[in-house]
Amino acid sequence: MDKTILRERVPALNAVYAKSVGLHQARWVPTAELMSGPSGTYSKFLQNAQGSPVQMRLDDGVHFTVAGQKRLTDRLLAQFAWPAQVKP
Repeated sequence: MDKTILRERVPALNAVYAKSVGLHQARWVPTAELMSGPSGTYSKFLQNAQGSPVQMRLDDGVHFTVAGQKRLTDRLLAQFAWPAQVKP
């Protein structure tokens, strides 16, 4: 996230979330590297499959654009083994 205070607190929150899903029949899907720039830090724009920059975060630096939401959704859906006739 672009806001320093939020960015500093996310690792602690992620640790809580990761531990919590371990207590239930759930799966933790890390997305930090998916939504970060090449250096692993916040980036409003990321490259798409064609190498073009695409805005992934809104101007508030926190929420995702439609392109960012699609990138996250694709990662999440890839975690499931879909029968051939049911693939989204």
